[in-house]
Amino acid sequence: MSSWNAAASPNQGSAHNLLTAIAPISTGDAWAVGIFRGSATNGVDKTMAVHWDGSSWSLSGSQPENLSTSDNDLNAAAAVSSNNVWAVGDYNSGAGLWQTMIQQWNGTTWKTVPSANRPSGSNFLFGAAATGPTDVWAVGYYYAVAGGTRSTLIEHFNGTSWSTVTSPNVPSASNSLFAVSASSPTDVWAVGRSLGTAERTLIEHYDGSTWRIVPSPNTGSGANDLFSVSVLSSNAAWAVGDSVSPTTGHASTLVEQWDGSAWSIVPSPNVNYAGLPDNYFFSIAATSPTSAWAVGASYSPSTPTTPPTTAQLLTAHWNGSAWSIPPELQTSGWNEFNGVAVTAPGNVWAVGDFVDNIGTLETLTENLCVPVPTITGGSNGSGPVAGGTEVTLIGSGFRFVSAVNFGSVPARSFTWDPYDPDRFIKAIAPPGPAGTVPLTVTNDAGVSQPSSFTYYRRPVVTGVSPGHAPEIGGNSITITGSDLRGATRVNFGEVGLLYFGVNADGSITLDSPPHCIGTVDVTVTTPGGTSAIGSADLFTFDGDLCSKASTKQYMLPNSDGASWVEMDPDLLSVTLTPSSETRALISGNADLWTLTAGYNQDLGITVNGSLVAWKESGGFAGTFSPNAAFVQTVVPMTVGVTYRVALVWKTNKPASGATIAAGAGPIAAYPDPTFSPTRLNLSLFPATGASLATATSTAQYFLPNSDGTTWTDLDPGQLGLTYVAPADGTAILGGNADLWTSRAGFNQDLAIAVNGSVVAWKESGGFAGTFSPNAAFVLGAVHMRSGATYKLSLQWKANQDAEGATIAAGAGPIPSGSSTYSPTRLTLLFYPTTTPALIKDAVSTQQYSLPNSDGHTWQRIDPTLLSINNISTRTPCFLVVRANADLWTDTPGYNQDLAIAMSAYLIGWKESGGFAGTYSPNAAYVEGTFLLPPGQMDIIDLEWKANRNAPGATIWAGAGPVSGQFSPTRLTVELLGCT
Repeated sequence: MSSWNAAASPNQGSAHNLLTAIAPISTGDAWAVGIFRGSATNGVDKTMAVHWDGSSWSLSGSQPENLSTSDNDLNAAAAVSSNNVWAVGDYNSGAGLWQTMIQQWNGTTWKTVPSANRPSGSNFLFGAAATGPTDVWAVGYYYAVAGGTRSTLIEHFNGTSWSTVTSPNVPSASNSLFAVSASSPTDVWAVGRSLGTAERTLIEHYDGSTWRIVPSPNTGSGANDLFSVSVLSSNAAWAVGDSVSPTTGHASTLVEQWDGSAWSIVPSPNVNYAGLPDNYFFSIAATSPTSAWAVGASYSPSTPTTPPTTAQLLTAHWNGSAWSIPPELQTSGWNEFNGVAVTAPGNVWAVGDFVDNIGTLETLTENLCVPVPTITGGSNGSGPVAGGTEVTLIGSGFRFVSAVNFGSVPARSFTWDPYDPDRFIKAIAPPGPAGTVPLTVTNDAGVSQPSSFTYYRRPVVTGVSPGHAPEIGGNSITITGSDLRGATRVNFGEVGLLYFGVNADGSITLDSPPHCIGTVDVTVTTPGGTSAIGSADLFTFDGDLCSKASTKQYMLPNSDGASWVEMDPDLLSVTLTPSSETRALISGNADLWTLTAGYNQDLGITVNGSLVAWKESGGFAGTFSPNAAFVQTVVPMTVGVTYRVALVWKTNKPASGATIAAGAGPIAAYPDPTFSPTRLNLSLFPATGASLATATSTAQYFLPNSDGTTWTDLDPGQLGLTYVAPADGTAILGGNADLWTSRAGFNQDLAIAVNGSVVAWKESGGFAGTFSPNAAFVLGAVHMRSGATYKLSLQWKANQDAEGATIAAGAGPIPSGSSTYSPTRLTLLFYPTTTPALIKDAVSTQQYSLPNSDGHTWQRIDPTLLSINNISTRTPCFLVVRANADLWTDTPGYNQDLAIAMSAYLIGWKESGGFAGTYSPNAAYVEGTFLLPPGQMDIIDLEWKANRNAPGATIWAGAGPVSGQFSPTRLTVELLGCT
């Protein structure tokens, strides 16, 4: 773990002790100097020095000398070798006059070495540096006149004696130097401050012959001070201190950097401990362009007459791009670091003081030992040659990392995990050549053992063979191209495959997936990216069926009531090019609702941008109450022409500030919320023939004064069919209409009649409100005999005697002012009798109730009458499953959910709204198309529940009765392509 650890350090008796500076020679040899004070010293400062021998700190047998009976302070130290260490400071010679003090360790004892002083006033030394035994520097300041202004003081040791050196000062200011550092005898820097009209940073440089002032920046108009400097080379140096905000009066850390031509301020961190607003850096040690350490403390507020009462350690590390603060070990309520040094790469010492539990100031020494980083794992070990991949590395020793390299190239950037920076790093890969390179992490202690990263070129697809296959999937396909090795995904349009065989860089073999009819691009994804699309990657799915579904929830705010908007251009659209003249049966199914009462939802189908069918779903009567809306149409299509079919929606009128929605639920939260599926289905039929028959009208119809019993043809001319069965078989019948009432309290019943007899009917609710259409759909199935003629018609009535009331069919018009209303349609799909049967139909005219649903558990409506068992097939094929029921509630506030389950697995569901009122059935409809693998399916059944926990409430299925029977609840299965 890369963190600070306290090391025991000695103290002089029971006196106050503190360490001001540290001078390292090696990992097993370092000196720290300071002072101690107490009753044994008569309350004055005395010199002290402690030594590190590689295992512990101890007071040396020979201590630095004291030159007076008054205060003697050691403020800085510099080491040349084990037997040549310097300590500098000052002492009170009496009568308030201070003189410089310099002492040297010769390997055996500390001895005072004569030092120079400027005449008349006091002299102080605060900084020391050495490049060799004949080149040692000490800096500070002096007073030419007692009580006057300060002037810079610089002294030099030439191997024989110390002497003062001429140093510049800022005119008309008090000048102080606090630290000095040198990279060579001709590259020496000293830092401090000048106090004139403002307190400004002061930086001076020695080039081997002359000291001169170098301009240095300041932050704001408040006080700016520099307390320490560390020089790496003639074009790299650091200085640290503090700057005070003139607004708050609080101090913040100040860091400045020399780049060879100018000093500049580098953003530096501050801690915001509660009640410790003042941050200072007192010392810095830089070892390389990518590693520097700064230490200091954060203090409680103070004034010129009231010192701070609390202090906490402050340390920061520079990694080559930014400063960061590692965790510090706080020993007590008062902790401060005064000096820092690096004894070896990755081995850092800081010295200072802390207050113990009896209020005595004690020496403080802490060590941070940075381990060589280790990579143990990670993610995203490959990416494109262009770079940009985010790679997560897991390991240890990451906190002070200065570089992440991909081969010899540094990462574009890297960041630490904010919660565990020692173990996790995220790096952005730079560009690199194709192939595998070592991935390494570097810190002060060394370079990790390499992990690896593999660069991939972007794949190219040059061919797909064969170029077409049945929509059912399962055909062997070969993709050719280049740089295909390492493929992680192959897409046929939006359908992705994860399992396939990569033969080499040049080819992939796989089985085609099930897919909607039409032509798609085949793309290959590798860590190098996804292949570009083009004419060479086209693949066509042959067949006559397409089903697109989405379990997302959609929102449409601020619809203008006129513009149709695609609900999901990717998931709810189909593009196809028919290979023969054909008719397309297209349907859309969605749970529609509103967040704002008074706005209905229009659901439409467009073909090549033109509206071909639409329905309106009622939200007029209430909010948050989905209706299982259904719209169906038949569109002729020409061979060779490309068609794009999309599901679109809008509000029934301008809805500024209102929002409509599609998708009820969710009914699951893991891994993602699953809302009721919105579906777009398309089936192709021959342009002529008896497999499909349809009748439609865009007129609007009214039925006044219905007696609630008599069924009336909606439109015998336009909404009737005369059909001659081409063989023995089953006709699946559908009726689709927007039904509404102009008078609350009367629902609308919609029926399909065959040869004058009603074979299926549904009730649509207008009980809760007026002028609020519901996209009603009624599903029926009739067995037919070969050659027999059947007359089909759509019929309707009110659900009860409606004297003086009128029910209506057809919403709109669109466009406004026209006579084109939402289409009402009657459809017939014919399936001849075969073995195995192509049609399975389950129907019940009973009424069902479900009390106390918990809102989560799906219940089978009728395991006997509304289940289809033992569907078997020798080959893969498609199932088209449809369900239709009149759903309602006897307790307002509870909706009804209707689902199709396949072997207890939910494959489609819809919600029907009873939220706004009671006893008002809605003709709920849900359909879906699914791939059936070879073998046997145990059961398909119809299930239901309430939309939420409904204690004491009951939901119902089946409206009526009419002639003793309730509206049929139906489940049908069509098997397409099965053998």
